[in-house]
Amino acid sequence: MKHDCPYCGAALGWRLVTSKPLPGERKILPQRAVPVCPACQGALATNIHWSEGVLGCAAALLAFLLQQLLSGAVQPGSGFFMLMGAVMAAMVALAVFFHFRYWRHWQRYKPYVSP
Repeated sequence: MKHDCPYCGAALGWRLVTSKPLPGERKILPQRAVPVCPACQGALATNIHWSEGVLGCAAALLAFLLQQLLSGAVQPGSGFFMLMGAVMAAMVALAVFFHFRYWRHWQRYKPYVSP
């Protein structure tokens, strides 16, 4: 993913992006805050790709299967381990596909637009 600021082009990949309260909000523990670029102080919004949600659902399915195995609700047979292996292989394949198809050129931050 591209972690550049949409305003000034500063690289934000490994930098701390802090948040500032929106106008009219209190300074300490605001109800709503917006992330800002550390270089130009421009308001940013995260631009999450739909495929990140798909991988999140696959990770939740894998965590559920692992929880079922550890709780003893499922007898650990070869079919269950094959299912877990298939889910893990599908997650890796999806991650590689999404990376080369979408994420490599996807902009992580977009300009903030107030509602």
